[in-house]
Amino acid sequence: MTLSHLFIFALAVVIISLLFDGAGILNFIINDPESLMEYSKLVFGFVIYFFVVIVLLIIGKEVKEIFGPGILFIILMGKYYKPREEDRYFLFIDLKSSTGLTNKLGIMSYTSMLQECFKLSSKIMDKFQGEIYQYVEDEVIFTWPRKKGLNNLNCYKAFPFFKQELEKHRSYFEREFNLMPEFKPSLDVGKIVVAEVGQIKKEISYIADALNVGSRLIGACNQFATGFLMTKPAADELKERSAIKVKDKGSMPVKGKDEEVRLFSMNTDNFLI
Repeated sequence: MTLSHLFIFALAVVIISLLFDGAGILNFIINDPESLMEYSKLVFGFVIYFFVVIVLLIIGKEVKEIFGPGILFIILMGKYYKPREEDRYFLFIDLKSSTGLTNKLGIMSYTSMLQECFKLSSKIMDKFQGEIYQYVEDEVIFTWPRKKGLNNLNCYKAFPFFKQELEKHRSYFEREFNLMPEFKPSLDVGKIVVAEVGQIKKEISYIADALNVGSRLIGACNQFATGFLMTKPAADELKERSAIKVKDKGSMPVKGKDEEVRLFSMNTDNFLI
């Protein structure tokens, strides 16, 4: 609801209240002008109170959407004012063939398509307790504390769920953009350092090897022609907690690491969400 919608709504409330009590107001005008002034003050006060409450609710909603659920509270409480170490999962979801789609659609239509895709991806937060860490061009990064990520296999089920949501909206994408967007995922887990950074604009920043490896895995999805790549630690956690099969895809060098990273793939059709 925008401020213009708010004004129209408040005006409608006043008009409806006047219509319902029209006879009483007419009586005030004829017999008791002083009471009419008091009545007018009461109505005006009610409208101002209603307006202020709605404005505060709208501001709260916008702030929540900018920072993400719970993040503003964490910043206000100073939880990460000093760097802290945590165990976290990171899920990278990246659009396939983004350059080709930009050329095909044009930058405006391409961006509109991304907006719709990211709206659908935000459902992961509610259904699988995920947190959105960042949007980076055509990529969204989700994160979970290790315990939440493993609970109900949230971090493993999130991408198959997103894929299903896209499929439900296939007719919309084909009608509006004449194509069906496809995404590739990668998953890693490990120890990271979390800290509140910035002075004028604050945010929660994650500094971790898992972020570097996870982003490199996205590029390897094309090389290995697989639907869902994950590191060995993430694959081991999955094998311990489910009968889902993962395939060993070998190892690949990762910039900034001395040892090669072992990769595993998972068939996203294995999950029934």
